[in-house]
Parts: sequence; C-alpha cells; structure tokens
Amino acid sequence: MKYRQVTPTQRYPISALRVAGKSQRQIAAKLGFHSSTISRELRRNSVRGYDPEKVQYRANTRRRVAFKRYKRLPWLTTWAAEREQRNPVFSLPNFCDPLLRVTVVFPMKS
Repeated sequence: MKYRQVTPTQRYPISALRVAGKSQRQIAAKLGFHSSTISRELRRNSVRGYDPEKVQYRANTRRRVAFKRYKRLPWLTTWAAEREQRNPVFSLPNFCDPLLRVTVVFPMKS
C-alpha cells in the first residue's frame, strides 16, 4: 500500500468503528489502510477519546505550524537582497534555493 494521509471524511468511520469495539486491524482492513496508519492515528489523536472534528483541527494545526525548509522569512530575503547589492560575492540564489543548504559567502577582510 502507498502512504496516504487520513482525510476528514475517513476520521468519522474510524471513530464509529472504534466505538463499536473493532480492533485497529479490523478498522484498517475495513477502510483500506495499513494497520500502522490506524495505530498512529489513534495514538496521536486519542487524548480523551477520538473526536473526528477535534482531531482534524489538531491535524490542521500541526500541518500549519510544521517547519518548512523552503519557507523563508520576508525580512531575511530582503536582507539577503540588500546584502547582494552591496557585495556581489554574496550568493542570493544559493541562499534562497530550497533544495540546497543555506550558503552565505562573505569575502575575507584583509
């Protein structure tokens, strides 16, 4: 099976099957997920029961605040552009390229 995230509409059957007393493997087989996906979903989101609406809210929050390498702070890109104008050795494309590590080159003062 390929990796798939649990969607909001799939969280309601998980909740209903959990209340009905089904095991994680039975829930996974019924919904077409791997049993470890259901296990992680329940472990991550079952603090005081499994409420699909609260679970989706928490999932959205985690997704929104997760660190994203390709996002740069606006002040940082502005600073880098100004620095590049003053110093052509400074490498802005390398600085902003999401696939490369951040590389900043400053000339040595002699």
